[in-house]
Amino acid sequence: MAGSSGGRHGRRILMALRLYSGLEKSIADGVWQPTGVPTIYRLVEALERQQAALKLFLLGRTAASDRQDRDVPMTGLRVVPRILAATGRVPGWLGAFRPYVSELRQAWEIWKVARRLRPDIVYVDRGSLWVAGLMARLTRRPVVYRVMGISEALTSTWNSRHPVHRVESWLLRAPFAAVICTLDGSGGEVWMPRLFRPGVPTHLLINGVDRGATGVPPLTLPSGKTRIGFVGRFEDIKGSREFLAAFLLARAQRPGRLHAVMIGSGPLLPAMQADLARAGAGEDITIIPSLPHREMGSAYAAFDIYVSLNRQGNLSNANIEAFTAGCCAIVPHGDAASGRDVALDGLFPPDSLLRIASPDDTAGLAQAILRLHDDPAERQDRSRRIAAIAEQAIPSWEVRIDQELRILDALARP
Repeated sequence: MAGSSGGRHGRRILMALRLYSGLEKSIADGVWQPTGVPTIYRLVEALERQQAALKLFLLGRTAASDRQDRDVPMTGLRVVPRILAATGRVPGWLGAFRPYVSELRQAWEIWKVARRLRPDIVYVDRGSLWVAGLMARLTRRPVVYRVMGISEALTSTWNSRHPVHRVESWLLRAPFAAVICTLDGSGGEVWMPRLFRPGVPTHLLINGVDRGATGVPPLTLPSGKTRIGFVGRFEDIKGSREFLAAFLLARAQRPGRLHAVMIGSGPLLPAMQADLARAGAGEDITIIPSLPHREMGSAYAAFDIYVSLNRQGNLSNANIEAFTAGCCAIVPHGDAASGRDVALDGLFPPDSLLRIASPDDTAGLAQAILRLHDDPAERQDRSRRIAAIAEQAIPSWEVRIDQELRILDALARP
């Protein structure tokens, strides 16, 4: 096991994490430089700083990710992660059963290591439910299940009679030592009591932000126009095409006075480019495929209006950074039935974030853009209110990670 015993109470921690796309470049380059999953990578780094005895598994999800289990040393990381291959390691003749056999194989490999190392905590993230549930049911080690928001994959198991969903529901109701869920607007308040075993301690934690970053030059964008920003993958769940449709509606009513800035990429980009071509609006939009995280502050500072239409919740990392930066923002109303953005509505009253009916309300979004374009004083007032609330409600990353470390410390066996 990499690391040493002795740091923070000498904790021995076994972590099983999905092989996220934000870690793939680090693996390919052999240098620890994650490009996503900030909570996860910051927690790993904090545990290393505390000299925790850490064993780290990265679990492949696709046949192409890896065909053999392997260790991947990386500069900048003392622990040597071990990648467990996914379906590429499972015989093809198993057909539709390959994903489930792969899950069982990964759980078996981790169980063997846990039996030998006897960790104080087994920490498993959302992409590895089979590992988490089986470890909690088949071992006496405290298992922490880390949920990064409530996804459709989780909610689809509730009251479903599909055989796979029934197995996954059984796994979700394992005797976890704790469930930690990101407070991202996806409805953890509503869904955790439904999905998890009564009596399991649950924690809803909002993610953090880096405050005070300086020295990054501003984006070069057209001046003299109201700039409307959108940050996120160009896919249905993020509402990117609805944003573009609303912008085109607003642009038609204020020609030459609005400019959209979209930071992201994804499968809807070709369709969006076709929409732009039909409208002849190419000069009124800037599309930036990606920005290094440290440069995102320059983007938020450049936006006069920020729009988020995330169908799963609007307390995402990008959004809380935008709110902290004081962006005047437009978001959909929350939905009490699903729990979406109930937390957001509780934090930000109507005189701060400007609401529209739903992520599909393109006409309402166009009118909201025009309203804020026509009234700079309202933009400034909402910006001040949003920044003041975010200052109180959104912790620094240091505070946020320490919250999770304290939960783990309380659960670890003495």
